Amino acid sequence: MADDGEGPAPAPGDNPRDSNDNDRGSIAKEMKEEHSGEADFNNDGGRKNNDDDVIGSPALRPVFIGNLLPNFVTEDVISIFERPILPDSVDRDKYGPVPVERVDLKRGYCFVFLKDVKTQSEKEHAERFVAMINGMSVPGVSEAVRVEFARGDGRVKRKEDERRKNIEPSDTLFVVNFNESTTKRDDLQTLFEPFGELIRIDMKKNYAFIQFRTIA
Repeated sequence: MADDGEGPAPAPGDNPRDSNDNDRGSIAKEMKEEHSGEADFNNDGGRKNNDDDVIGSPALRPVFIGNLLPNFVTEDVISIFERPILPDSVDRDKYGPVPVERVDLKRGYCFVFLKDVKTQSEKEHAERFVAMINGMSVPGVSEAVRVEFARGDGRVKRKEDERRKNIEPSDTLFVVNFNESTTKRDDLQTLFEPFGELIRIDMKKNYAFIQFRTIA
C-alpha cells in the first residue's frame, strides 16, 4: 500500500532571490520524485501489482470441513492440508502443502484456520487447493469430504485471534467431542492426570469440565 503522508513544506528564504531559488529547487525535486515513481503505476493511475503482492488481507478465511466420520481426529484433518494425498491425475507441483494454524472441532464438522499468506501466489494456491480437495475420499475423515471457505472476509479470524490474546490462564479445561458411550471418567483421568493433580472431572453427554489444582 502506498504511503499517503506528505513531506514537510519548504521553509521560505530570507530574501526574495533565496525564496525563488528554493521554490525552483522544490519544484524540480517534486517533478523528479513524481517521474521516478511512474513505473509503479498503470495508465489508470492505480498502482501496479506484482505477481507476489497480496491483494487485500493476508488473513485467509477459515475453511469449513463437513460430512465427517464420527471418530475423526484433528491430526487427520491437518494431514489433508500439510501432507496431502493427491490423486495421480493431479499436478503435484501445482498443489503443494498448505500450512495450518489450528483446527476448531465441532460435532460432525470443523473449521480449519490456515496460516496467513505472504504473497498473492500463496493465496491463490490455498484457494485452488481447497477447491481441489472438495469431495475427496479421505480415509478416517470422510468418504466424500465437504470443503469450502467459510463466508466472510477474514474478520472473524482476526477477531478470534485478538480474543485469544486476552485469554487469562484457567485451571479448568473444557473437553468436547469424545464418544459418550465408550468414554468413561477413568479414561479422562488417565489422559489428563500426567499434566497435573486433578480435583474435579464433571462429565456431561459428550463433553466434560476437568479442573486442575494449579495452573502451572
